[in-house]
Amino acid sequence: MKLSNFSCKTLHLFSLACIFMYGFVLLAKYFDLTYNTFILYHLNDLMIVPMVLTLSLNAVWIVKNDRSIRLGWFSILSIFLMYSLIFEYYLPQTMSRYTADWYDVLCYFMGAIIFYFLQKLP
Repeated sequence: MKLSNFSCKTLHLFSLACIFMYGFVLLAKYFDLTYNTFILYHLNDLMIVPMVLTLSLNAVWIVKNDRSIRLGWFSILSIFLMYSLIFEYYLPQTMSRYTADWYDVLCYFMGAIIFYFLQKLP
């Protein structure tokens, strides 16, 4: 399929950039490089919701065979709530590896808003 026929080009380019940034953050953590704390601890939280929602939107397109479909607020907020509850409430209580952080919840929410507006662009 040609990129010119691909719906939501801006959203898909953003998701691709998120994948590269995610890799950058993992490498920075692996090599113990000191960067801004936002980059090390919150950037991936900002990017995960748009990436998951983009995959979800593509799955809906495949199942429904309709690229005009966009995810509604209920679907977007459901993913936001799922990530917030699992990673910032449940897991910190059950595993010492995880810590609850309200900034992460804010990043999940901002990622949901970014996705909502990017999916509206051509």
